[in-house]
Amino acid sequence: MPPPSIQCIEDLKSEDVERLTQTLHLPAGTIASLAWLKDQEACIAELPSRLRRPQTIIPRLAMVLPFTEKAHLCKPHRGLNAHLIRRIFLQISAECTTRLTRLVENPDLPHNIAAFVKRLQTTNSLWMSPDLYRVTFQCMPNDERFDRMPGDCEACILAAIGGNSSILSDLRTSMLGRKRKHGQVARLLRLVEAWIDWAAEEDVVRAVSDSLAKDVRACRRQMQTARRQKRRNLAEGIVETGDLDAPLLQHDAAAAAFEDKEHEQRNEREEREEHDPEGSIIDFYAHRARRDTKVLSDAGNIHPAFRSSLSFHTASRSAILRDSLPARPGNPIAYTESEPSIRGHRGNSARPRQPPPSAHNSHRKYPRNTSFTESIYSAAPFDVWRNSRVNLPTMPVMLPQARRVKSSEEHAAEYQGLLHAEEEASQSEEWRRFDECKTRGANSQQRMTTFTDFMSS
Repeated sequence: MPPPSIQCIEDLKSEDVERLTQTLHLPAGTIASLAWLKDQEACIAELPSRLRRPQTIIPRLAMVLPFTEKAHLCKPHRGLNAHLIRRIFLQISAECTTRLTRLVENPDLPHNIAAFVKRLQTTNSLWMSPDLYRVTFQCMPNDERFDRMPGDCEACILAAIGGNSSILSDLRTSMLGRKRKHGQVARLLRLVEAWIDWAAEEDVVRAVSDSLAKDVRACRRQMQTARRQKRRNLAEGIVETGDLDAPLLQHDAAAAAFEDKEHEQRNEREEREEHDPEGSIIDFYAHRARRDTKVLSDAGNIHPAFRSSLSFHTASRSAILRDSLPARPGNPIAYTESEPSIRGHRGNSARPRQPPPSAHNSHRKYPRNTSFTESIYSAAPFDVWRNSRVNLPTMPVMLPQARRVKSSEEHAAEYQGLLHAEEEASQSEEWRRFDECKTRGANSQQRMTTFTDFMSS
């Protein structure tokens, strides 16, 4: 009788880890070709039975049940143990998402640690659509990312990670930089170390990872020291000026005790996530991608490992997203806090003193520049002025033809008409003078009585 299949990573023997990492290896910069997939199918057939799909009836029936955690595999990788592949994939997903939360929340990270966090987050693009990845991690379309693995096969994704030395180095850095002094070693570290053993420059990869892990560990310790100091300050009644999360009462010892209790609960939650990270990863994706419900509504953007659960979270949260909220009422046009524009200015006589409307926030204590209002000739609807104290003057009704603006062709025609009229006037004046000269020539004894007659003579 063959041994039972392995479902947990910690149950793997050293020989199993070596055989599995040797099989799941796709060199960096290459794609999963048909030749590579055929070679994978042949290698899987030679693996120990505990790493392959169970052959007995009862375990195979258990894998068919919908509530069991089994990996989404392509046809060549269907011979692998689906439960084991799913657990490895979830551990890697957690290292790239939830276990970076402490570092992501710090806006003052050193440059090398910030670049490390960004590289590790880029690994999510292997199983996320470009749109969902861009919305979740706030990336630009031209930022560097990996191509999504065709078919979303989790074994193909693990093979692509196992053949990329940069991803393996960052995963090792994350696990070593998060390790506590007397804490347990991450269960995924054995697989990552075995993948690095198959790398061409394993010594260089480990040296770079060790150096960066020291910086990450030191950064986490500094952040932990700052959090402890903050809790002590709250217990002593010292509240920082820029602390927006400080309690309303500065000498509130209960708030400090609550902070300590919350810290203990967070440590317990992190330990639970180390064993079962699926729920935390789903919450992470749903929280980060809630800005765009259209991206989440497309099931093809989400990996099958999180599709059913994430769509449930999305449906429960979409009722309070901005797309379903009613339109936010705006302030009346008759009241504003900004300086009036010169273009719409009509003089102080047209600006009656009006108290602020009912939408005014009376809880704001600092002085506000509200000594002016918009012009009474603004384009506000009549409903805004119905209950106002301002007596509006009766505005004359403008005829429709008075509001018509002439086109450029009409303006040009008028200008040409004026030019022609001026030319005709000048020509008629010349002909009048010519006629007068002829008349004087015919009657030379006529007396000159105008000033122009003397000047012309």
